[in-house]
Amino acid sequence: MTTVTHVWRSSRAVATMWVVIVALFAVSFVVMFPRLFVRYDAVIPPVESQLCPGDNLSYSVVVEIAHFPGVAKISENWCHAGVNGACSNTLAKTRDIPLAAYRKIAGSPSIPVPVSSFFNRPGPYEYWHVAVNGKADGYIVPFTIREDCPDTQPPTPTPAAGS
Repeated sequence: MTTVTHVWRSSRAVATMWVVIVALFAVSFVVMFPRLFVRYDAVIPPVESQLCPGDNLSYSVVVEIAHFPGVAKISENWCHAGVNGACSNTLAKTRDIPLAAYRKIAGSPSIPVPVSSFFNRPGPYEYWHVAVNGKADGYIVPFTIREDCPDTQPPTPTPAAGS
């Protein structure tokens, strides 16, 4: 009669056990940490931070395409700054970009701030850019709409305490 201790002492059983453990570890690692296809910095300062609708939002960015082949879904939007800042539903753009080879690209995009009622008040805004393929990564470019822009309304006054 073969006992359990005898089975686990054989070299074939031990080798099989190690193969199963390594395979389970590899699968769990891939599931827990999906590949990041595109990498960015989190917050990128603009060249000029005080803008009006119609002006170009310019900044420098380094993009690293780390894993390929694949397709990244690029989403861009304009938002009011801050935790409670609303984003525009009408100005959002999404497109698919094929990723065929490793690239590390340094560029200086210049994107026109849309002439839109979304920017009708002076104050802080943000341009959001996100790439998704397995895992999301992105960046934010903060900027301010100036008070002297045409077609902007003055900021809403804050009522004084006790009024």
